[in-house]
Amino acid sequence: MPEDGCVSAITGRGRNEAQAADPSSGRAGPRPPAADPGPRHRAAFVAGLAASAAAMALSAVVSAVARSVPFLPVAIAQVLVRITSGGVDSFFIDRLGHWASRLAVAGICLAFFLTGGILFRAAFGAREGSIENGPALRSGLLAMTPLWFASVLLYPAAPQYTGRWAFAVVAAGIYAAGGATGALAYRRMTAAADVRPSPADPSRRYLLASMAVGGVAAAAGALDLARFVRSEPDPSTTRLVLPNLGRAVRPTPQPGDAAFASISGLSPEVTPASRFYVVNEELISPRLDGASWRLQVGGLVD
Repeated sequence: MPEDGCVSAITGRGRNEAQAADPSSGRAGPRPPAADPGPRHRAAFVAGLAASAAAMALSAVVSAVARSVPFLPVAIAQVLVRITSGGVDSFFIDRLGHWASRLAVAGICLAFFLTGGILFRAAFGAREGSIENGPALRSGLLAMTPLWFASVLLYPAAPQYTGRWAFAVVAAGIYAAGGATGALAYRRMTAAADVRPSPADPSRRYLLASMAVGGVAAAAGALDLARFVRSEPDPSTTRLVLPNLGRAVRPTPQPGDAAFASISGLSPEVTPASRFYVVNEELISPRLDGASWRLQVGGLVD
């Protein structure tokens, strides 16, 4: 091709590119690069962790003040342990002992914490850019609804706890507060990223704060730390008095009893209640009132 033809072709291509980039030319310009959804998704997940941490913290406070309301993750864990087969329970108890129940509670607390992040990621992940307070709050409340539904559905039956529907109302307030906290965190993280774009991730600070609050709340609620600041009677130390029950009479000592008395390691005739070995698969031990508790024996008995 002649040299001036090459120049003409190059010039024409440059003119077409210029017209495509110029909106006044009437031709569509090149599409702007799509925004990276990674920071938005990360902010939504971290906001969900903040929501879970806030819900656990508030639940730990409520369960400490109102003993009839259980700590939310432990209430869920209690039902999951009950529906697990006895063979699975025995397997872990034989190998881990009392640590089996502790690890089960720790695992449920961790799953509860991460579930908030997953739910918020699903609720906020499709949105682009920062959103207003109203839509953010609605999305946050909607994201926590599955956790509320699971808590009400798996609510354990225990004599010291309130009814299911009263618990549903209290749990709704706890999850609503958690959802509002997560929505506020999402708004602040996305607003900070829009106003001050920088290589620093604004969600890092919220992630660390959520992990700290969630860890403290899980420890306070699962270990029932509030029991150290309040006094409650222990029914096992209360003497049971029955009007028609006579005191047991020790048998008359026999000549061979003295030989057994000198053997170390044998259990005494009367074993104190504090030395009984108790195997309990329940995560929530029932609290009974010794003054009002009654045992009724029915059926074909003599």
